[in-house]
Amino acid sequence: DWSSDVCSSDLSLWEAWVTDVIMDVPVSKTTTQSQNKGSARFGGWEWSKGSAFALPAVELSLREVLPWKGPFLSRLSLSSSYAYIVRRNLDSTSLLFVNVPEHQWTGSVTYGPATWIDFTWTTQAASSRQCYSDGRFPVAAYSVSHVKGDVRLGEVTLEAGLQNVFDKDY
Repeated sequence: DWSSDVCSSDLSLWEAWVTDVIMDVPVSKTTTQSQNKGSARFGGWEWSKGSAFALPAVELSLREVLPWKGPFLSRLSLSSSYAYIVRRNLDSTSLLFVNVPEHQWTGSVTYGPATWIDFTWTTQAASSRQCYSDGRFPVAAYSVSHVKGDVRLGEVTLEAGLQNVFDKDY
């Protein structure tokens, strides 16, 4: 939607209390097993357009279509979102939750030089996270960028892109 002078933002706080939480628990040096490990509290904050989280967490998002009316800048859009997520195991404090970073950010720039074509650059970044619930092999923080183009031909849209533009390991 390329309406002129569009700016939107959302802020939400969420929290969830979970009984019978399922966690990956190490059963050998190389194997984990999903097990019921008691109660947990998830929360933080979010700020994001159309977010569907149910936890006290915060997510922030902002989308801005810049109000410039020049021939090359009238279809420039910026967006950003940030999430902060805290998860606590209330019964098994020695077990850590896995695969969800505490901090996560996404930003993008979309430029449409004509009404039938758009180019989008997106960068995502996340803080470190645990890979195993016993704290072995933590995964480092990362950032990754993607680029894509959309061409609209009547009712059909063709999309092509490149994931992980800088070919970074993460």
